[in-house]
Amino acid sequence: TSLDGQVSSSTLELTLNPADEGRRLTCRAENQDLPATTKEETHILQVLYPPEVQVSAGSSLDLNNIKEGDDVYFDCHVKARPEAHRIIWRFNGSELRPNSSAGVMVVGESLVLQKVSRGRAGRYSCEAINTQGKNSSHPIILTIKFSPVCRVEQTDVYGVGRNEKTTVTCRVEADPPVNSYRWAFNNTGEFVDIPPAAYDIKEDKMLGQRSDLRYS
Repeated sequence: TSLDGQVSSSTLELTLNPADEGRRLTCRAENQDLPATTKEETHILQVLYPPEVQVSAGSSLDLNNIKEGDDVYFDCHVKARPEAHRIIWRFNGSELRPNSSAGVMVVGESLVLQKVSRGRAGRYSCEAINTQGKNSSHPIILTIKFSPVCRVEQTDVYGVGRNEKTTVTCRVEADPPVNSYRWAFNNTGEFVDIPPAAYDIKEDKMLGQRSDLRYS
């Protein structure tokens, strides 16, 4: 507070945060000798701040039971002043652009993934930008259940000599993981099952699950 002749002034320094948005700040001047001359002025606080961002799955989705072919959508929730002028969706850290032919659409602040394949599994986040800065949400993890498929990086043809022993490997991808394998000989359209004692199931940290058949 300072006094200058007949003029007095008071300065208030505040550190504001987004929770102060819309609060009323009142300055009241009083003179005990002249109580009827009290004056006051009120201001509504407008706090400028960078976006606060959260991402959530659509309310009707069960993220624990998404299968190939399902439609998935995420909502980006943004709180900012001024309003965010741009929202960016990211998949595994890279910008995800709308692509209707690939089933990727952005509708308002929502991301829509149509008929998802297992390749869409991963981390999704949204980023919002305004004049005060930019921020990203914590990622949300999408897992997609799918039937077993053979991995491409495996041997299809084995050359084996008479009375020679070898190991034939079958590598697959699946979610949830495969819990059983069936091996069989295919001779002129007839399947002859191989006893389970001849093969086993192993976990490979680099290449995933596999079954090895010992053949002789």
